[in-house]
Formats: sequence, C-alpha cells, structure tokens
Amino acid sequence: MRPTAVGRVLSVGLLAAGLSALAGCGGQPDHAPPTTAAVVTPKSTAAPSPTPSPTPTGPHRAPDDPTWTPEQLAAVRAVDAYYEVFAQVYADPAAANLGDWNTVTTDPQRAKEVQRTLDSMALGYTQSGGPVIAVGRTVGALRILDGHSEVTLTQCQADDPELQPYEHGTPIPVVGLPRNVYEYTVQWVEAAQGWRVSDVVKVSDGC
Repeated sequence: MRPTAVGRVLSVGLLAAGLSALAGCGGQPDHAPPTTAAVVTPKSTAAPSPTPSPTPTGPHRAPDDPTWTPEQLAAVRAVDAYYEVFAQVYADPAAANLGDWNTVTTDPQRAKEVQRTLDSMALGYTQSGGPVIAVGRTVGALRILDGHSEVTLTQCQADDPELQPYEHGTPIPVVGLPRNVYEYTVQWVEAAQGWRVSDVVKVSDGC
C-alpha cells in the first residue's frame, strides 16, 4: 500500500526531528550546507569637512606686473621706499633725521617733505601704523625730459588699517579707510646713482 498523506507528513516530521537531535549533539548531516558567520558592514564615516580659512580683509598690495621693464620696476620700488621713510619720519617727526628724505626724494619733492616735517613738529603731529598700501598701479614708459630719465606712476592707494594719527599725544579720530589716486614722478638722479621721487600730485579722491 502507498503511504497516506498523513503518513508522509509524519515521516517528514520524524526526519526533521532526527536532524535537530543530531545538530543538538554536535553532529551534522554530510549534505547540510556549512554555517557562515554574518558579515556586518561598518557604516562609512565621512571625513569632517575642513573649516574654511577666513577671507582676508582690508586692502592688499597690487602685484608687480611681469611686463614692467627694469626702469619701471625700479620706479615702483622707489615709491615703496618713499613710503617706508614717510612712515618712519611721521612716527616721531621731532626725532626724525631730515636727511632721510635725501634717500628717497629729490627736489622739488625733497623740499616739500622737509617743510612738511617741520610743520608736523610744530603741531605735535605723530602717527602709528605702516605705510600706505598700493592697491592698483599704472606705470608709464621711460622718458627723457630736460635731460633726466623719468617714469610716471599713477597709484590707487589706501591708508594702512592700523593708522592712528595723534596731535600732542591725543588720538585724532580716523573715519573709514580712504582710497585716493596719486601720480608720482620718479627720476634717475645721477649724483645718487638711484631713482628718487621728484614730484607727488593728488589726482582724485576715491578709486
């Protein structure tokens, strides 16, 4: 006789119970698939975003133009040197060496600077902070005028952010950070064998 459906179910149940008993005693049928350990994939940890560097504020010096000739570049350096001396002199005009103007200027600008220094001494004027900052420059071509080699430089410049003027030791209020345009005539002085600022003219307010 063929086994009934109930018999088939009982047979399958007994077989399953036998396999469970073997597994519980450490045995395992030859045909059973090997057990595998569960693989846990770690969550990806995103690297923290770098903190952006703060954007520099304030005026920045205009870079040199690589097309400038040696004479043009020398004129730019002469104006830079002029303002270095300017900052040194006006840090304490009463103690300044007026001869320092000879290293960066020639007449008529030299005479103007000496007189301005004397006027500042009488007013008790001093200032702290660095030289002005050239934020833009246009440099003209070398030219010969009245037998002198000259270069004209037009400069948009801003006061140093740390500028603080004083009168007899009392701070003078500084409002804003003005930018103005000046034109500099820089001349080759044969006796000094160097470039000197011979004239400074204010062109406009703002730039």
